Amino acid sequence: MCVTCAVGAQKSTPASGEAPDPCTLLSRLDVAEAVGTPVKEGVSRLLNKTVANCMFAGARGGQVAILVRRTPSADWVSEQAGRMSDGSQFGTYREVPQIGDRSFLYHMHGKGGVLCVYGADYYLQMSLFRLGEDSRTAAVLRKLAGIAMARLRPQTPTATARPDERLRLTTATGHQR
Repeated sequence: MCVTCAVGAQKSTPASGEAPDPCTLLSRLDVAEAVGTPVKEGVSRLLNKTVANCMFAGARGGQVAILVRRTPSADWVSEQAGRMSDGSQFGTYREVPQIGDRSFLYHMHGKGGVLCVYGADYYLQMSLFRLGEDSRTAAVLRKLAGIAMARLRPQTPTATARPDERLRLTTATGHQR
């Protein structure tokens, strides 16, 4: 499944930094609530230093997968986005507005779908395969991608704050921003 959007992933030059563990971007509860059916804990796998994925198996079959990679270069993004705009040997993608800087959905009618998102210096790929209602595939992928992208984006107030300022923010609000 994960190969669908990232066919050229292994040919590109290395990124400046490692990919985060995708299992930290979505929880089992996030996935179960979005698809409307129980799933098992995510299993993380590092594909190389810049690409990693996490698989959530459905309790009765099917799966949700999240692949994340550091975006290596503007050329790579342009090449991949162009391929999706033009279609590919795997099918035709349609652009989806308001997720990341740019995103594309490939719907596999009756089997699931793949949502490919570019933004926050990452390429994020959400795959849903034979899990949940087909009519909800696009909405489920959008919801999960939105959660994951929000967790990928740096938290400006705490990222630039001194440690004691982060502590004050945590204490004052009851949770860290």
